[in-house]
Amino acid sequence: MLRPTVKWLIAGVTLVFFIGLLVLPGKRGGRAKLALQPPPGVARLPAVRVLLTPEAVTTATIQVDGPFRISPMGSQQLLLRLDRLAKTAVTLTANGFRIGTQVLVVPRIEIVPDGEGAAWVGDREYRGKIQLIRQSGGRVLIVNVVPLEDYIGGVVDSEMPREFGTEARKAQAVVARSYALAQMQAARRGGLFDLYATTRSQKYHGRRYLSSDGRLLAGDSSDSRQIAYETAGMVCTDQGHLFCTYYSAVCGGRTSLGSDFFSDAAPPHQSVPCQFCSESPLYQWQSNITNADLQTRIQRYWTSQETKFGTLKSITIGPVPHVGGVAEVQMSDDKQTLSMPATAFRRVIGTSELYSHHFQIERDGTNWLFKGAGHGHGVGLCQWGARGMARTGKNFLEILAYYYPGSQVVVLTER
Repeated sequence: MLRPTVKWLIAGVTLVFFIGLLVLPGKRGGRAKLALQPPPGVARLPAVRVLLTPEAVTTATIQVDGPFRISPMGSQQLLLRLDRLAKTAVTLTANGFRIGTQVLVVPRIEIVPDGEGAAWVGDREYRGKIQLIRQSGGRVLIVNVVPLEDYIGGVVDSEMPREFGTEARKAQAVVARSYALAQMQAARRGGLFDLYATTRSQKYHGRRYLSSDGRLLAGDSSDSRQIAYETAGMVCTDQGHLFCTYYSAVCGGRTSLGSDFFSDAAPPHQSVPCQFCSESPLYQWQSNITNADLQTRIQRYWTSQETKFGTLKSITIGPVPHVGGVAEVQMSDDKQTLSMPATAFRRVIGTSELYSHHFQIERDGTNWLFKGAGHGHGVGLCQWGARGMARTGKNFLEILAYYYPGSQVVVLTER
């Protein structure tokens, strides 16, 4: 599969090396005043389209605290203009939308707050525009169209705590931007969104949100937005090609070989040793599962594969086939031994109990004891590892060079 080129990605934008940053770690100390626009010369990249719900929904609750307009999606035609909108249910009619008492006879609408305004969807507030797109079966997709650097500011705070340090969070910003642009490029022609707002893509909480206990929390911050603009336009490339920068929470001692997990993994997704994440609570972990529970989950899976599996007798883990690779799990009953990759076995048992595919198994009476390391697939940047490297004095370019060997950080500029 050919990797996308940055030149093809953005018309009118050229790719140049950010020589000063590549050669020098940069002056440490004070932070510049928050800029609300990328620095002069940095390309203004297209807005990103983020799907706000895992799937289409039948109704949505919208609230806008300031002036806004509603137009047909992709048009400047004015359907409705209001000074504000209290929390209101949006439902589908036979051929349009009902917003409170207003009926709009169009299949797709766009809610556009004035200026720097934002709109609430449910219990989350988002910068940029909100698109509501009718689907079959009386359902609607809800998409946030947001300037890329505003999105990156939200991802940085959603994916990595401030206590991880500025250099780790700058690395996160560059990785998140590279990932987003690669996904935007890969989105199928005519697609309605580029990314999910969940870990299916990258976590994105918007501008503000209400917690489960009713507290109003920030989805981004002045610090995360500062980091987004300080790294504006910076992306990871491999021999001049933008690549999709996969990353995970904790690698557990060594990152995984990308090609074992993703068909589009670029060469920089190599397996590298990592002791920098050793302070993570999930650097090493244990999980107990009863024999009955494990038996049920395994049998349910093999039944779905139209394969009979009797009483579980043993489980063994085979050797890792290569550095950073994935072992095979063998399961035996009275008559046969069946196997699957540890990654698949993890999904069968549950990712909330098996935090990664790196584990060993022991029988402990009526329980099975899983001893593992890491959290997530382990490919690319290790977020806890970035924290550890930053605490040793490494800057974000050094962090990125370590986790994506052979890659180059460049900045997209206007022609």
